[in-house]
Amino acid sequence: MKYEFTCSQGHAPKVMTVEAMNDDEAMTKMMAMTKEHLAEMHKDMNMSDDEMKKMIMGGWRKM
Repeated sequence: MKYEFTCSQGHAPKVMTVEAMNDDEAMTKMMAMTKEHLAEMHKDMNMSDDEMKKMIMGGWRKM
């Protein structure tokens, strides 16, 4: 299954997509991508892992 999350806070929309067998695997992969994105595009945004998970789960789509 594919999972997709779009970030558009302060920049052109960035779509992050992962393939995973279940939600747990998808979250692990998505967290890694999101941490990279935060470090690159949102250096001033300090988010805990729990906050990041809630943000991702609130906006991801399962395809």
